[in-house]
Amino acid sequence: MGLKHPFNNNAKLAGSDWLAGFKKRNPQLSIRAPEATSIARAAGFNKPQVQKFFDVVRSVLEKSNIQPDQIYNIDETGINSVPVPRKILAKKEKKHVGRRVSTERGFNVTAVCGISAAGSYVSPFFLFPRQRMNPFFMKGCSPGADGYANGSGWMDSDHFIKYLDHFINHVKPGPDKQILLILDNHNSHRTLAAINKARENNIIMVSLPPHTSHRLQPLDCTVFGSLKHQYPKECDLWHTNNPGSRVSLEIFSKAFLHTATLEKAIKGCEEFIHSIMKYFLTNVFCQLKLQTSRYSKKPRGRSLPKMFQMRMITNL
Repeated sequence: MGLKHPFNNNAKLAGSDWLAGFKKRNPQLSIRAPEATSIARAAGFNKPQVQKFFDVVRSVLEKSNIQPDQIYNIDETGINSVPVPRKILAKKEKKHVGRRVSTERGFNVTAVCGISAAGSYVSPFFLFPRQRMNPFFMKGCSPGADGYANGSGWMDSDHFIKYLDHFINHVKPGPDKQILLILDNHNSHRTLAAINKARENNIIMVSLPPHTSHRLQPLDCTVFGSLKHQYPKECDLWHTNNPGSRVSLEIFSKAFLHTATLEKAIKGCEEFIHSIMKYFLTNVFCQLKLQTSRYSKKPRGRSLPKMFQMRMITNL
């Protein structure tokens, strides 16, 4: 159009001077590293799907008169026996900087954690990638913790039943104390045996919509991030004070006790509960959190029918 502008005609891009001026005119903006979001998560976290999930949870709360101390969230996380070492001070000229670790290659252990909206925690439950269980695996664990060996170290349907026994033993649900259990929709959680077990023990299971745990799961939003940050610290401290010794779950227990505070549990569930009690689209989750799913106008696949089917079976 013949208008004068500071842009480069060849590259068709703004220069560094324009960017500096733009940032100066808009101090509310800053350059940040974005969080990697898969297409499945971007499409799954959309208005219709999440709103229907909160409608289901709200109806359960109203029908069963569920209080905050009866709302629990459980989730699995992986723990590696050889976490990535933290940064250390070293000479600039030194090319290779090493840090002592337990073994050349670590192995992953699954830890299942649970929190309530009132701030209480369920003792961790561990799955080890071994064929036989060894009492040494549980050395130094926090009181009440339990563990099993299942070969792969990943949650499966049989060991989820064992976790439900562990959960029931700690929470003590009953006819006068029904428990609303929020969990993801992993296949091991949606078996008929698990649903019957929950129904027999006054537990109402409601699964999160697929690919939404990064925004809706209280454990993912508050507890696990701090836990994964504290665990390498405890490993480094252990290797410093115990050179040549191998790590054990005692290190995880220290990290868990440091992370499992009343404040984190309540904060993790606070936004979740407010989202249920208030209007989802206008109060809690702002439009920015849903921008990545603008192109997804309705729920994908058959995920919602499965979610509603679980809710209906366990609430009958």
